[in-house]
Amino acid sequence: MPVDNMDSREQHYKNLRDKAEAVGVDEDYIDLLLASFYARVQTHEILAPIFKEAIGDTWDAHLTVINRSFWVSFIFGDGGYNRDMGAIHKNLSDVRPEHFAIWLELFRTTLEDTAPTPASRRVLHDQSKPHLRKVYKPSCLAGAI
Repeated sequence: MPVDNMDSREQHYKNLRDKAEAVGVDEDYIDLLLASFYARVQTHEILAPIFKEAIGDTWDAHLTVINRSFWVSFIFGDGGYNRDMGAIHKNLSDVRPEHFAIWLELFRTTLEDTAPTPASRRVLHDQSKPHLRKVYKPSCLAGAI
């Protein structure tokens, strides 16, 4: 890749990070958001058994990948996460479209409860929407995001 294209990409990532951090979305907030969210998932009557089956007792390792790799990567646009989330989730046979709707609502509620500002909620929504569309089948997302 030519140097000026790389500089342009790096500037783009810096702009995304600056925009997010200006409204209170930084790596510490992402950690707080996801710790709160996944604590709720682990006690949810429908989602908890699905996650238990998929993750077992490896929550700490899962959260490290999810927090510091996946979410940070797409919120700040740095492209650091390179696994195929669609393929990973496609192999979960017990996951149905209605589960994603529950997951999304729980995430929205957690975001409302923890976001430092309305602008931070918008940044997280705007940055997550295209990535969630890549992970989940369109039928799971119909009208959800």
